Amino acid sequence: MKGGVRILKNKLYLAAKLSLSVKLLLIIFIYSAFAAPEFNFNPRKRIEAQIAVNELNRIGVIGGEVIEVIGDENKYSLYWSGDFRNLFIKPKVEVGEIIELSLILPQGGAQDIRFTVGDMLGRTIFINLGSKDDFRLTEKSIKPLANKELKSEIARMMRAMINKEGCSCRYYVQELKRTIKKSKTVQITQEASYRYRNLSGAVLLIKNLTSKPLNLDEADFSNIFKNTVAINLGSGSGQTMRVIKPRGAARVFIITKEGEHD
Repeated sequence: MKGGVRILKNKLYLAAKLSLSVKLLLIIFIYSAFAAPEFNFNPRKRIEAQIAVNELNRIGVIGGEVIEVIGDENKYSLYWSGDFRNLFIKPKVEVGEIIELSLILPQGGAQDIRFTVGDMLGRTIFINLGSKDDFRLTEKSIKPLANKELKSEIARMMRAMINKEGCSCRYYVQELKRTIKKSKTVQITQEASYRYRNLSGAVLLIKNLTSKPLNLDEADFSNIFKNTVAINLGSGSGQTMRVIKPRGAARVFIITKEGEHD
């Protein structure tokens, strides 16, 4: 009888131990499934992630700020936090649709993102600007724009240049045809200049003179003008373009600020 009781106790102990193990595995699985993914900043690689339909999804930026977002605003609503380190995006499209964004960062950095809209709870993703990657933005290269009004003006001027707005009541706009650089592979021409207070904007036309695709990178344009605070690689329609087809062309938009950042 005692032997039978001992065996029963052993079975109950093993069952309880197995149940605890299963619970721990479930906890680990649930945590892994819902933990917010973190991506390292890389201007040459697009981030791909899922976000929830009809929900507010958060994009948290670690180690920096976002000064502009380029994308099709017919597909989403976007809300900013007061410190410009968090973006909240709510899709306007259905499950299975794709939303593409480009986050414009201080000193010309840009991160492309492709979201797939899914039937799930609101998601959070983090983008770490302090990655150990070769393309990281270091503390020296990041100069936070503490003045919120200045950030808004930079974003507004960038939109005006991309949308070819020539509002004389706000900007002094001058059409140009000035060659900035010409080589065997590329020709850079300034088509227009924008001016508002201590901000200056330049619309550049980049022509690929070769029979091969030409890759664009923000770093290629960071030293064309002094005191550059924002660079956007665009096709002129609000969509980021990083490769110019053979014998093709694309536009790049640059904003500079006189003196140091506020």
